Amino acid sequence: MSINVYCYFTMLVLLSSVSQGYPQERERRQSNGESSCPQIELLRGRDGREGRDGACGPPGEKGEQGERGETGQKGDLGAEGPTGPQGP
Repeated sequence: MSINVYCYFTMLVLLSSVSQGYPQERERRQSNGESSCPQIELLRGRDGREGRDGACGPPGEKGEQGERGETGQKGDLGAEGPTGPQGP
């Protein structure tokens, strides 16, 4: 019995926090200029009916290739190798 009461209370708290936080989250995203494209939101029209945001557009075209960078500097010479074996 107490588990059911706990579950109902938890769900009630979660639902109330979600319903209170949602408009503030939408306002925050709009003020930051974030797109609502990944999440489809319900919008209320002038006549009171609800509609949905349109789907995301196709990906953009690939940009042009950049210019080639400058050639790097030549590295230092390596250390001198060991002396070879003495001949016959």
